[in-house]
Amino acid sequence: MVLSFDFKASMLAFLREPESLAVIVAFILFGAPPLDGLTRLMNARFPNLTDGEKTTAGKLLRQVCEEMGFRHDRYNIRTKTPGCQFTFASTYTDDAQVLPVAV
Repeated sequence: MVLSFDFKASMLAFLREPESLAVIVAFILFGAPPLDGLTRLMNARFPNLTDGEKTTAGKLLRQVCEEMGFRHDRYNIRTKTPGCQFTFASTYTDDAQVLPVAV
């Protein structure tokens, strides 16, 4: 399945909206997958994501997180928010909060 440019552009614009960014940052700092926090907003805008669209949404979310200075932390974390279209998601971390390991 080939995703349309419109979906990618719409999802990226959604993820960069101030309300979405605030949720993303809050959930990252809480140590939870941002997709858990975005459930209500995402379901309102994108109520029936296909598997391909979910994959694309996850990649775009990672891109947005990295643009803000966060880095990917863990894969396959089970989502806990009722109604979340994603069964598993990733967590991210703030590099500034990671202490260097003494050698």
